[in-house]
Amino acid sequence: KPEITWTVEDAEIDKERAVVEFVGDRCELVIKDTLRKDHGRYVITASNDSGTKSAATRVDIMDVPGPVLDLKPVVVTRKMILLNWSEPEDDGGSDIIGYTIERKDAKMHTWRQPIETEKSKCDITGILEGAEYMFRVVCKNKYGGGPPVDIGPIPAVDPKGP
Repeated sequence: KPEITWTVEDAEIDKERAVVEFVGDRCELVIKDTLRKDHGRYVITASNDSGTKSAATRVDIMDVPGPVLDLKPVVVTRKMILLNWSEPEDDGGSDIIGYTIERKDAKMHTWRQPIETEKSKCDITGILEGAEYMFRVVCKNKYGGGPPVDIGPIPAVDPKGP
């Protein structure tokens, strides 16, 4: 039997999560609970007294996007709150198709009034002067919504004068 080695991006395979299985005359690499970081160029190399042969394949792991970054209120008045954020570090391997913004009164338990937008900012209107609001932003790609990022409570009040 030849000696078999597997590498990914010219490094050793994570032996805690990857298992090499021999099924008849086949050798399979099985990675349970794959992560986005498992993507890359995988190479199998077989060696025996007659020589060495290798074969490679590219593996892509797709997922929902990561959390949005730098979520913050950039304008706050008694009538409107403008939220701004940055795209997630990891798009999940697929184009970002938009964001869902939910809000709730800081005293309530239920997220409601979702707003859908393609931009990384959102004007929140229809708020009550003096009320405090929590906001949640979820980034979406074709595989679904990523983890929510929460901010608040933010009071709906005009900025104080100088």
